[in-house]
Amino acid sequence: MEKASAVKPGTLGYFNLDRGVGILLVLLMHSANLFGVVTLGQAGGGLFAGWVDVVGAGLMAMFFLESGYGYFRRKPRQCLKNQVTMLIVPYYIASALIVLTKLALAVIEHRPFTEHGGNLVLTYLLVLNHNGGGTLFGIPTESVRIYWYPFSLAVGWVILNAIEQRKDTRFRAAMITLCVLVGCGLGMWRERWMFEIPVVLCVVGYLAAGAEIRKRKLLEKKLPWWAYALMLLAIAVSLAFGQINFANCRWRLGPVDLLAAGCIGFLLMRLMAWVKTRVTGRLTAAVETVGLNSFMIILVHGYEGQIVPWYRLEGLLGGRRLLCTVIVFVLRLAFVLAVVKGIDAGKRLYADRRRGKAER
Repeated sequence: MEKASAVKPGTLGYFNLDRGVGILLVLLMHSANLFGVVTLGQAGGGLFAGWVDVVGAGLMAMFFLESGYGYFRRKPRQCLKNQVTMLIVPYYIASALIVLTKLALAVIEHRPFTEHGGNLVLTYLLVLNHNGGGTLFGIPTESVRIYWYPFSLAVGWVILNAIEQRKDTRFRAAMITLCVLVGCGLGMWRERWMFEIPVVLCVVGYLAAGAEIRKRKLLEKKLPWWAYALMLLAIAVSLAFGQINFANCRWRLGPVDLLAAGCIGFLLMRLMAWVKTRVTGRLTAAVETVGLNSFMIILVHGYEGQIVPWYRLEGLLGGRRLLCTVIVFVLRLAFVLAVVKGIDAGKRLYADRRRGKAER
C-alpha cells in the first residue's frame, strides 16, 4: 500500500487527509446502515429524516470538488483514455470479480446463480441503480452501490473536459449550468437510470466548482460572514426537509439538496485545511495513507460489501447493533487495507520481474 509523504498546499496530495477521513466515515456509515443504527437511501420520512443522507452526500461532494480542484484541460482523446484507464477499466474488473465470486459461491453452496449473483451481471454492465432489486428486459437487476462513484467521476471528467475545449467563458458556464439543471431534473423525474446519467451530469458541476475553488483561491481567502450564513442556510434547509442519495439518483429538494451537498463538501475542505496547519503526527500520517489509496479502497469495499455476509454478526451478538457496527467497521477497515496492500505488493513484484527480464 502506498504511503503518503509530505505535500504542498495546492496539489492533489494535499487532500489525502480529507479523503482519508472521508473514506473512514463512508466505511463507518455503511457499517452502521447494515444494522439499522443509521438509515441510508430510504425514501419518505418526516423532519430531519434524511439528514444522514445529506451528510453522506456532502462527503461525496467533497471528493468531487477535490478532484475538480486538480482539473486542467487535456485533449479530448487523452482525457477519455485517462479516465478509461484509471477509472472505467478498474470498475469493470472489480465488477467482474464480484460476479465471478458470486458464481463460485453459487456452485459451492448449490444455489441458483440467477438468484445469487446473476442479478448483478446487467447491473454492473449498464451501471444500474435498482436499489432494492428490479428487472430489465425481464432479467433481475440490483444496485451498483458504491461503484456509482468511479463511473460517475470518469464520465463527469470527460464531459467537463469536452466543454472546456471552447474558449468562450460564457458558453462554458452555460453548458455546465445546463448539465447540472438537466441532471437535477432527470433525478427528480425518476430515480432508476442506466449509467447513473443524472448523477454524471451533476458531477460535472461539482468538478467545475472544484476548479473554481482553486482558481479563486477560496481555501486560502477569508470569506465574508454572509457567505457562511448562506451556505449554512442551504445546509439547514436540506438537513431538515431534504434528502440526497447519489447512488439512487435521489434529491428530494432538487437544486437545494445538490447545493447543500456542495456547501458541506466545501466547508469540509476549509475545515481540513485548518486542521492540517495544526495537527500532525503518526495518526494523521496513517489517515493520509488511507486517503492516498482511497480509490482502491472504494473498489475493495464494494467487493467485500457484496461478498462478505457481515449482517450475520447481529445474530451472533444477540442483536447488539452498536457493537456490531463497531466490529464490522474495524474488520472492514482491516480487510480493505490488507487487500490494497497485497495488490500493491503484487504490482511491485510484477514490475520488478518485467524490469529483470528487460535487463537480461
